[in-house]
Amino acid sequence: MRIRDFLKHHFLQRLEQSSCVVFYDPKGRYREIVKDLAQDDCRVIDGSTSTILAREEAMECWRGLADQPDPIRPMLIYLPVRKPNSEVERQRNPYQALEQDEAWPTELKRFARSILGLKLKTKSQKWKPIQEEVARFVLFSEFTLDLPEELPGDLKDVPKADESRRDLIYNVCETLRTSQKHQVA
Repeated sequence: MRIRDFLKHHFLQRLEQSSCVVFYDPKGRYREIVKDLAQDDCRVIDGSTSTILAREEAMECWRGLADQPDPIRPMLIYLPVRKPNSEVERQRNPYQALEQDEAWPTELKRFARSILGLKLKTKSQKWKPIQEEVARFVLFSEFTLDLPEELPGDLKDVPKADESRRDLIYNVCETLRTSQKHQVA
């Protein structure tokens, strides 16, 4: 197997695990391999010419996920820059500076409703309370979907996913459990 084929296979495996990957390549070594992935039913957003235009394209693609009845098509965002390491660098990164963007809470709430079936109750526009509510919903949904019997009456009004979202809930929980990125230190 050639190195190029090995790397392409590796990238496809990462996309199977996460369905959306931001790929930092400051030296531009992997750009051609990444571009080849577009032929494998993968949405490739290339930030080589403009990271701002690539961010807009990524946001448009992300917004469109809520309207898709089909399974999510993997998306790879290619950025020919160094991955941000410090908190200041992450805040300046247009793919992570969520707190300053006023459009994302509305989009996330719409996305959560159409994909998860969750109508967020929080009125906050900050990431932390929204993240906590979504996390509670996903974990409680997994719990209720695993129950062999009916929920006790006191818990019937707690928001949870319906049976049609079982696979999605299980996949999200499995990813959270197995990903080092989501582990508490």
